[in-house]
Amino acid sequence: MKPPYGWAVFPVRMQGKAPLTEHGYKDATTDPDAIAEWAARWPGCNWGTPTPLVLDVDPRSGGLESLSEWEAKNGPLPEGPRSKTGGGGFHYFFLPPEDGAQWNGPIPEYPGLDLKGAGRGYVVIPPSKTDAPYEWMRGTEDLELPQAPERLLTLARGRPRSTSTGERRSFNGEVSAYGRAALDRELEWVRTAPGGRRNAQLNRAAFCLGQLHAGGELPDVRSDLLDAARASGLLDDPKDGERQTRQTIESGWAAGTANPRAKPEEAAPKLVAADPMPDEFEAEGITESALNDVANGKRLVRQRGQDMRYCAPWGRWLLWDGARWREDDRCTVEAWAKETVRSIYLEASTAEASADQKALAKHAVTSGNAARLSAMVDAARSEPGIPIVPDQLDAHPWLLACPNGTLDLLSGRFHPARRDDLLSRCTGVPYDESADCPRWERFLREVLPDQETRDFLQRAAGYSLTGSTSEQCMFIAWGAGANGKSTLIETLLRIVGDYSMRAPTEMLLGRKGDAIPNDIAQLKGRRFVAAAETDTGRRFSEGIIKQLTGSDTISARFMRGEFFEFSPICKLWLSTNHKPVIRGTDEGIWRRIRLIPFEQTFPPEARDPELPADLAKELSGIFTWMVRGCSLWLEKGLEAPEKVSAATGEYRREMDNIADFLDECTIDDDRATVSSRAIYRAYTKWCEESGERALSQKKLGEALREKGYRDGRTKDGRFWGGLRLIVENHPLPSWNQMDDPF
Repeated sequence: MKPPYGWAVFPVRMQGKAPLTEHGYKDATTDPDAIAEWAARWPGCNWGTPTPLVLDVDPRSGGLESLSEWEAKNGPLPEGPRSKTGGGGFHYFFLPPEDGAQWNGPIPEYPGLDLKGAGRGYVVIPPSKTDAPYEWMRGTEDLELPQAPERLLTLARGRPRSTSTGERRSFNGEVSAYGRAALDRELEWVRTAPGGRRNAQLNRAAFCLGQLHAGGELPDVRSDLLDAARASGLLDDPKDGERQTRQTIESGWAAGTANPRAKPEEAAPKLVAADPMPDEFEAEGITESALNDVANGKRLVRQRGQDMRYCAPWGRWLLWDGARWREDDRCTVEAWAKETVRSIYLEASTAEASADQKALAKHAVTSGNAARLSAMVDAARSEPGIPIVPDQLDAHPWLLACPNGTLDLLSGRFHPARRDDLLSRCTGVPYDESADCPRWERFLREVLPDQETRDFLQRAAGYSLTGSTSEQCMFIAWGAGANGKSTLIETLLRIVGDYSMRAPTEMLLGRKGDAIPNDIAQLKGRRFVAAAETDTGRRFSEGIIKQLTGSDTISARFMRGEFFEFSPICKLWLSTNHKPVIRGTDEGIWRRIRLIPFEQTFPPEARDPELPADLAKELSGIFTWMVRGCSLWLEKGLEAPEKVSAATGEYRREMDNIADFLDECTIDDDRATVSSRAIYRAYTKWCEESGERALSQKKLGEALREKGYRDGRTKDGRFWGGLRLIVENHPLPSWNQMDDPF
């Protein structure tokens, strides 16, 4: 590895971006001996550098469109080194800023554009490889590093926006009604913020109130913010604590005071939102005279709209919890409606005319009635930006919501959770790229001694994290009891969290007409679906298996909900001691089956009673193992190893009772024929004696055709050619006697 431009470099994981050294990018060096030692220690590793300033363009998040928009306004970026990233994005390299400023974060106005490096954070550079190789763009690798455009740096510094007055005023000792109303609301929102977004709410409140302080509307209210944070429980959080809380306040306050804002002129006082809403949420029409349910619905959306969506086909509210959209199962929207009623009193306090104050106060009293609260919530459902349909949720097959952010399984990129992704499920554990799982890997070696089978299992588990159904298969973990298969699947279920589901075994078994069961609606958005144990002789519903592992659209509904259509994205896993019966002999069903044999059995004295507790400690590491499996699946596919192929082939032979019947009761003879009636009579008699369930005559005919036998017709009826019954004694016509051989 020869560092470009004399940059300091350090090693990161193969197929990844996590540092391999103890101190990460702080260990970066230009020392060729140290670099050579790392390369020998970690052959094939990737490389990162913290030295340059880098503009990261992510096309999946709109980066190319944002870059085009920026260049249209500011001119093209200067010529300099550029690289294509492993995830399909682009890196533009610049000299570090002359003022020594450090960067590591997104540019809010331009989605998909991040500034990285310059002493803070790092980037992966060529010749590394994640999903694809990192490569220098042709003709740019030898160019000198340019200075970054000042307008780009200005955006990243978060300088005042054009909406600011830009005029700093001293507080004259008198809090305006506008400032008081804003302060009361901001503090209330900090006190009542849900656990997943308390810190963000505090930062935004500090920013808004800092603006008003610099605009002369308020005194220094940082102590009030700290009290509100304490009331919210934020200071009790061991992750945040008082030191972090004070830093959050100072950060927002400093940014706000740099962007002064005062009471708008010639306008009715408008309460300040702690998190400014996009244009579609503007509560147009809310004036002193708008004292009705529709206006109240707009008030609710203006105050809480960013965190609420309504899905009409499901008849359910969804709320943003900081990681994903979840169902409102605690009447939170109703509680927010009550807060909105309280805010009407604040509106009354800011009204200039006495008559307006009285009208608003009266309206606030009326709005607190149960019927008016319900009407407010109903009116909010149809406000712009609020309604969604099921198809909008979890529509991105590669995004995986985690408690600590969102993982893009295709690129390996891990970024903060975004409302606009509309993810409604979440994994059971946070993502930690550096976590390992030594006990899990030992467990796998114990229950699956074959390395190729373990590798296949890892790829299958990784594939099951995605919303892709390209493999169109299901996995059957089969073997006698006490062999680890249930422990394995239960562990994966815990990790995949909301994306997983324990399906009732009956969902996969035969029923009259193979109809789609009512509970199939639960599969919407589920990626890992597991069922356990089938009794001896139970038959798979082959129609259901094909539908759930294919790409066809299914119509379903929740109880008392409207019908909706969805395409299943689930990967089916069955843990069983008994192989389910599959009567179909066609490729349509058997190409979907992957039987993973668990051949080890552990007597009681050989079992580890601490295994469940040990694996519970490694869940984040096992999650990382699954993510690596996804990368391996994308690279190598899901071709079954010899043991899985052999076990699946044996399973197919066991299920083929047609083959058993033909072996026992017929002889292949190219010159012979047998009547359709005679062979079906012999077949049903054989099934009765063998305890097998007979197929219909039509199904038997289809199976014989699949096996290469030919049928035809004479004046006496239909015949099959190419075989004869061992028990048949009467002569049959030859092929040249048949009226319609084919």
